[in-house]
Amino acid sequence: MVTKQFDSRSSNVVENMKIEPTNFKGIEYVQVSQLPEEQQAVITQSINNNLYIKILIDGKIVGKCLQYKDYELWYNSVYRPGGTSGKKVVAMEDPAIQESLLKK
Repeated sequence: MVTKQFDSRSSNVVENMKIEPTNFKGIEYVQVSQLPEEQQAVITQSINNNLYIKILIDGKIVGKCLQYKDYELWYNSVYRPGGTSGKKVVAMEDPAIQESLLKK
């Protein structure tokens, strides 16, 4: 899902590239390969590998997935759309978030 937000600092509209979850039997998840390319690059470098899950769907294992709550926390805390240049900002504000999301 791409939504547009107003950036009050620059009086411009910026795109928000947070994707919607996929739901399978009550499990809300995102598949890393379905993320925008820039998010894929940043998330694979920054997220703790223990957070990846595999889901068995119709006899096939779908790998490199994240529970949506983990993706959403990562997106809001580590990867944020910033400015109007299309560049993203990586922020490390909360030690608890660093501990739970970041690679060790």
